[in-house]
Amino acid sequence: MADESITLNSVKAPLTYVSRQELYPITYQDEPGKSLSDRRASYDSQLMNIFNGRAPAYKFNLDNDGFVLCRHETMVTNYFNANEVKKEYSKEIHDLVKNITGASFVHVFDHTIRTSDDNQRLKEKAREPVQVVHNDYTESSATKRVIDLLPRAKSSKLLSSRFAVVQVWRPIKGVVRKLPLAICNSRSLSQKDFVVTQLVLPNRKGEFYQVRHNPLHEWFFFPYMTSSEVLLFKGYDSEKDGRARFTAHSAFEDPTSTLNAPERLSIESRTFIFFD
Repeated sequence: MADESITLNSVKAPLTYVSRQELYPITYQDEPGKSLSDRRASYDSQLMNIFNGRAPAYKFNLDNDGFVLCRHETMVTNYFNANEVKKEYSKEIHDLVKNITGASFVHVFDHTIRTSDDNQRLKEKAREPVQVVHNDYTESSATKRVIDLLPRAKSSKLLSSRFAVVQVWRPIKGVVRKLPLAICNSRSLSQKDFVVTQLVLPNRKGEFYQVRHNPLHEWFFFPYMTSSEVLLFKGYDSEKDGRARFTAHSAFEDPTSTLNAPERLSIESRTFIFFD
């Protein structure tokens, strides 16, 4: 039973979408390791087919589909060591994203550890897996984040040409057997599916997209990802020429997981990428 999802073409699992009637949702998010996110909105659970992205027939890439799975080794031994992550892992992620995208400039700006183990989350100041369909940036918030984090003169110059947000998701302990990440093919998303959601943090406000259900959504996952694999996906792309711009995603309950499956532990890194 534990290895069933590797060989299945797909699994059926509920995904949590924001309600179609919801207009002005708000999410309150505390510092990592404190209270869970407080989502002020109504939601609908929809049973969806989630296809096995490892099937040989699928050949994904960032611009066509919004995501791609890569094999990627790391020298990092302790992801809870902030200095090691900042010095070693940021460089590894920078080089990986630059190589995959061909961007002229890459800026790694965030690493978030998530665990489904509440005790570990509190102890290590981590966040919980997000079991709501969402995209982390909106049409305006990606640009605002660049302006917030980069020097004004530099950001003004960089934003004059194409830029994108690429996120990198990696398991950091063993094999993912609980709460894997489901990712929606960008080509199956419509702008009408997105609901701008205010994000309220202790030190700032932002916004992201929650997603309404659409039966056309095409979902994938990569069963039993290991720490030697990473999933790259787009949170935003300024180019509007038909390429993937947003990629909805969510953790989900894999129906083939066993009751004693180990808790999920993962790290998600975020990067700005710019093109000449």
